[in-house]
Amino acid sequence: MEAGDWEGASRAYEQAILSRHQEHAPSAWITMGMLLERQGNPVAANGAYRAAVDSEHSEYAPLAAVGLGLLLQGQGDAISAQVAYQTAIDSGHPDHAPFAMLLIGEHFTGGDLRSREHFRDQAARYGNPDVLLSLAELYIAEREVLRARLLLQQAAVLGNSVAAHSLQIFGPDTAGVTSDDASKAVLKRAQAGDTDSMNILGLLAALRGAVIEARLWWTKSAGERDVIAPLLISRHLR
Repeated sequence: MEAGDWEGASRAYEQAILSRHQEHAPSAWITMGMLLERQGNPVAANGAYRAAVDSEHSEYAPLAAVGLGLLLQGQGDAISAQVAYQTAIDSGHPDHAPFAMLLIGEHFTGGDLRSREHFRDQAARYGNPDVLLSLAELYIAEREVLRARLLLQQAAVLGNSVAAHSLQIFGPDTAGVTSDDASKAVLKRAQAGDTDSMNILGLLAALRGAVIEARLWWTKSAGERDVIAPLLISRHLR
C-alpha cells in the first residue's frame, strides 16, 4: 500500500480477511475500507467498514464505526453517519468514542452553539490527550486562546508533545508566537507527517493573516485523514 501497489495490497488484505483471524481479520477490513476509499469505491468501502463493525472487536469495531461515519458524512448521509458515530460512542472506547462525540457536535448540531459546547465538554471528559489537543485547535481558531491553553495543559500533562510545544507557541496574553524553538519543533513534526502539527502551523499562519498558507497546511492535513482540518478550513480565521 505504501509503495502504491493497491492491487497487491488488496490481495494481501483479502488473505487476512479470509483467514477469519480474531485480531487480524477485523483490522484488515478497516484497512481494506481505507484502500477502497482511496480507489474511489465508497460502496465497497462501506461494506468493509461494516464488516469490521459487525466483528464487535473491542478495538477495531469502534474504529471502523468512526471510519464509516466519516464515509457516510462525506456522502451526505447525515442520519446514517450519526448512527455510526453513536456506535463508536456506545462502545466507550477511550480513543474512538470521544472523537465520535466531537464529530457529532461539530457537524450535526445545526449551528446551536450551546449544543455543540455540550458535545465538546463530553468529549473532553474522556481525558484523551489527542482529543484535548483537537479541541484546543478549534478554540484557537475561534480566538479563545485562554480556553485552548487549559486543554493544551491537560494534553501536555498526559504526554502529548505537540500540545506542550503549542503551549510555548500560544502565550496566555496573545495569539502570537512566543517561542521560535517550539515552532521549529512543530514544523519538524509536520514535515514528518504529523497532522496535528500541520493544523497548528495552519493556525499560526492564519493568526498572522497568511490565509493561503494556513489553508495549504490544513488541506495537507485533511488529505492525511485528519478530522479537525476540514473544520479549520471551513472556519478559518479572517
